[in-house]
Amino acid sequence: MTSRTVLITGGNGGLGLAIARAFLGDPANHRVFLGVRTRREAAEALAAAHPGRATCVDLDVTSADAWAAALERTGAVGVLVNNAGTHQDALLATMTADAWRSVLASNLDGTFLGCQAVVLEGDDKAEEVDDTASESDTDTDADTDADTDTDTDTDADADTDADTDTGTGTGTGTGTGTGTATETDTGTGRARRWRATASCDSG
Repeated sequence: MTSRTVLITGGNGGLGLAIARAFLGDPANHRVFLGVRTRREAAEALAAAHPGRATCVDLDVTSADAWAAALERTGAVGVLVNNAGTHQDALLATMTADAWRSVLASNLDGTFLGCQAVVLEGDDKAEEVDDTASESDTDTDADTDADTDTDTDTDADADTDADTDTGTGTGTGTGTGTGTATETDTGTGRARRWRATASCDSG
């Protein structure tokens, strides 16, 4: 099982803490970051109980800058849990526009900004890996081209031989796994299917 870096927003709430405990109890020894904004006592207590594996990180999910700063601390995130959210209890007629925007900012903008930040961070890491492996990829492509040319010549020979065959034939071929395949073909349709059977013949 692979150890991953886990970032949980709303890390001080009951649900966030329960999710964190589940990851901390996993044998894979995940590193858990608890995103907190104002209330943090419960999250800090959990982090203190798991030194080196659980850490609190300041995070206002409605701010793109806050996400960037949090990822500077966590590094590449393997698991993002968008748990932070809020609600405003009010009648439609009396709910203020600010209250409405606050709910949307936490519940929708926060999820969008978080997913975007983590994906972009992952893309940056992948590009770094691709750059360091570019020379190796070039050599591999060259080898692949050579193999392709060889396979093309072999197929051309097989097609030439197949075109001279007519009538009815029966053949038995054994593939790389277990089992036996038997195929009987008549007329002009024989050549392609017969060649497919021969290609998986291990003998």
